[in-house]
Amino acid sequence: MLVKTAGIVLKKIPYTDHSAVVHIFTEQNGLVPFLVQGLGKSKSKAAYYQSGQLLDIVYNDKQSTGLRRIKEVSLHPENPILLDIIAQQLCLFYTELVLLSIQDSHTDLELFDFIKTEICQSAKTTLHKYAPIRFVLGLCYQLGYQIDADVHFPHLEGIKIQLNQIIDGQDPGIDRTSRRHLLNRLVERLQIEVFPERGVQSLKIIDELLG
Repeated sequence: MLVKTAGIVLKKIPYTDHSAVVHIFTEQNGLVPFLVQGLGKSKSKAAYYQSGQLLDIVYNDKQSTGLRRIKEVSLHPENPILLDIIAQQLCLFYTELVLLSIQDSHTDLELFDFIKTEICQSAKTTLHKYAPIRFVLGLCYQLGYQIDADVHFPHLEGIKIQLNQIIDGQDPGIDRTSRRHLLNRLVERLQIEVFPERGVQSLKIIDELLG
């Protein structure tokens, strides 16, 4: 059966000189691994499969397991143009967390829409410093691990109001040190609940750029 769906590229792993295994979180079928060939022949085709790219793809889903093959691919109309290093690193941070957090392949339209929205927002320069905190809060909520400020941050005065302001896109006026501490605590909470034996490689870079 041919499936036409939007998808978010999470990771590309080189397979041969001209092919790669690409993990795409699809709107219709959740996380799907693809074997993509011919990457060495077309720079434009290779550019489609960078982490955070929003794609429209068509593929055959008659297989029950294993790697699928993409028959048609194009950039999604809402695919953001990430011109600055901060936006690019935010996308890498988002996609790494998602790939670590998804345990199986199942359709989750709300999670897909959340990730898509945050990736599109990453192209905007306003309030970048709070973007990773907002993403982790939203991801925890989507995965069923909603953060309770009173439970997880009992010693931080006013943190519940500040977290709500961040979710709403406002600036709560948190200083650099406190932002870094908050982000690391939130990632640690997600890690404990979802991927306890794996680390987040992109967190250090995000800390340095936006902390």
